[in-house]
Amino acid sequence: DDFLPRLEELRPGTDLALAPLGGRSSNGILPFMNLQGKGGGIVLAIGWSGQWAASFRRDSRAVHLTAGLQYMRLRLRPGERIRIPRILLLPWEGSREVDGSNALRRLLLDHYLPRVDGELAWPPVAQCLQAHYYVTGEAGADLEMRALPRAAELGLDAYWVDACWYGRSPNWSEAVGTWTPYTGRFPQGLRPVGDAAHAAGMKFVLWFEPERVRPDTDIDVEHPDFLLRRPEDPANALFDLGNPAARAWMTDLLSSRITEYGVDVYRQDFNFDPLPYWREADEPGREGVHEIAHVLGLYALWDELRRRHPHLVIDNCASGGRRIDLETVSRALPLWPSDYPDIGGVADGPHLHVGTQCINAGLARWIPLS
Repeated sequence: DDFLPRLEELRPGTDLALAPLGGRSSNGILPFMNLQGKGGGIVLAIGWSGQWAASFRRDSRAVHLTAGLQYMRLRLRPGERIRIPRILLLPWEGSREVDGSNALRRLLLDHYLPRVDGELAWPPVAQCLQAHYYVTGEAGADLEMRALPRAAELGLDAYWVDACWYGRSPNWSEAVGTWTPYTGRFPQGLRPVGDAAHAAGMKFVLWFEPERVRPDTDIDVEHPDFLLRRPEDPANALFDLGNPAARAWMTDLLSSRITEYGVDVYRQDFNFDPLPYWREADEPGREGVHEIAHVLGLYALWDELRRRHPHLVIDNCASGGRRIDLETVSRALPLWPSDYPDIGGVADGPHLHVGTQCINAGLARWIPLS
């Protein structure tokens, strides 16, 4: 039921409050809404990749709409500057709610979605073996090299290597934070796979999760000053993209890997909730400052990667579609809008295609390319 349309009737005297879960912008609720009245309405899109909030209140005379950051009570220090959520209000005319959705889709296609050489960055049809790993436990260069020619034979646009390629142990989740190839699976690194994809006429998609750091990984050991921690969750640390030195270091690391491995589509995942880390790190009177810095740091990271690699396409994952908003769709494509096909869909077997089509239909109301 991911991206299942949610319909609410605003009768006089009623209130509706919406907010995502845990600091990822589309975790539980999508920050795209359509307020429909007689003869048309207004589409609302929120550009903030953290903890936004929106509320609707209808009285006897009007509908009152408020949207912005859910947690922000702060004073700025001398010389300090921040930016708060981007808000898009799009009026539309018509009798059907889809008229509003289509107006938004056209606007995004014309003015917001990422481009390469002035042309829209289209999502590639890609092959990925991650579900095969979950079923069989198999992963590695030999398996990828056997599957890659068949993907090219089928006419696919890109070859996609997800998790399982890095670290010092075969458990990809525990290795997050060591961004060098796991020699037990990729003894020659990732470049041979990238080169083979290019030789077969395909792009190369590669997975990263730079914002999560697990214990005893390279970043945890070598750069503890780049991390936000919580005693309640010792198994995870948040890489602080709001720290300029940390962000510069991570930008250089990712840029070097993109070059070294021949990556065409940089895939960024984000598999835990950052909100409690941000809130616990804030000082009294500075509520929201870490969230703001981190979210703006994410945009700066992506913008710099695209500046250094003009033909790079970014894939925005976040546990499958949990950070989709006006800002992320302006920089990235959500190639993988749900983890259902990866985990639940494997168990559902023949029903997999039904679930994925429902997901695609729901998201397509708002996002033209996924």
